[in-house]
Amino acid sequence: ITEAKGKFIKKDDEHYIEVNEFMELMDVHDNLNEPIIYYKNNNNKSIFVVRNGTDIYYTVIKRDDFESKHSDRIYYEQKEEYYRIKENEKRHISDDDNI
Repeated sequence: ITEAKGKFIKKDDEHYIEVNEFMELMDVHDNLNEPIIYYKNNNNKSIFVVRNGTDIYYTVIKRDDFESKHSDRIYYEQKEEYYRIKENEKRHISDDDNI
């Protein structure tokens, strides 16, 4: 199930479906096995699209929205990844010492 935002737009033979957020678009991508296409509209706005026949799923992300919503989460995810890599390196070095 993908949560749509706003109204369903039909233009010519195409159906435009705006989804609430990027994670919803990831669900569409996973379910349809179609690529996510990235369009940089300008320095402050990007459009991400998954196309499946006449259905066009998209989300618009503004730079300010992304940075304010995700900057803390991204920082902590990167920090966790850094420590996980360092821990694996320590294990690898200690394994080599036992040889």
